[in-house]
Amino acid sequence: MTIKFKKGLGLMMVIVSVTSSNCVVADTADTTRFVAEEELVSLRTIATESAITVVESAVATTGSTIIVTGPAIATNPSMTMEEKEEKVSAVVVEMETLKSVKKYFSLKEVRKRFNKRMNISKPSGLPKEEFVKLIRNMDYDYTGVFKRNAELIWNLARKYRFNEIFFMGIIAQESLWGSSEQAVATNNYTSQMRSVKKEKEVDGEIIVWYEQVLKSYATEKECFKETAKNLGENYLRKNGKFYHGVTVYAVNKEYCEPGKHEDGTPYPYKWGDGVLGCMEIILKK
Repeated sequence: MTIKFKKGLGLMMVIVSVTSSNCVVADTADTTRFVAEEELVSLRTIATESAITVVESAVATTGSTIIVTGPAIATNPSMTMEEKEEKVSAVVVEMETLKSVKKYFSLKEVRKRFNKRMNISKPSGLPKEEFVKLIRNMDYDYTGVFKRNAELIWNLARKYRFNEIFFMGIIAQESLWGSSEQAVATNNYTSQMRSVKKEKEVDGEIIVWYEQVLKSYATEKECFKETAKNLGENYLRKNGKFYHGVTVYAVNKEYCEPGKHEDGTPYPYKWGDGVLGCMEIILKK
């Protein structure tokens, strides 16, 4: 094996002239792709078939030479394509996180920064290990849905740029901390809706309208991925069709219908207050 180092475009490029197998590729252009196993190389792996190890750079093939420019992943050949894509996506997210987040914050600092008008259009800054630990120690994870998806949601928060504690607050608010029978039955823990066309004949004329009904998902992961994309692209970006700002209350304006107090008087931000209350419980403030 021959390895050469040279600098280009601010990146350290490693040129390797031999190949091995079981790697997937994440390139540096914010995209994900795969190449034939015999064309790939792992610079640092663990000698077990089930090892999933981040190695020192993503690989792109040019004939018989491999140019390494960012992280890649050694994977188990038995993994599905979806599982491989998730692993690669996580590496790309981690790369982007290192670029955009100068430093991480401790749980104590994240708790201190929490307030009702905080900017939720960016991650909290809590490291992945600390976030997963926090979620695994939650008191109200009745069905385990939070623990099962903590790492996925941390990654999604960085991919779509939103506060992961806020996302967990939505799950808690919408699914009664994972205990809602409807949420469990539909794998819809965030109350994502779809439009259904309705029509009826009135005095010989067909009247058409659309009703919003709860979506069903094959898995809870599908729900969280779609919700994350929806939040990041439609609610928390200035060009999003539901954008009103970057606070919980701004998201409330389109995400949920206005509520009412117990006495029946209007309570426009009932959902927002509920989500913030759940976030406080998750953070154990």
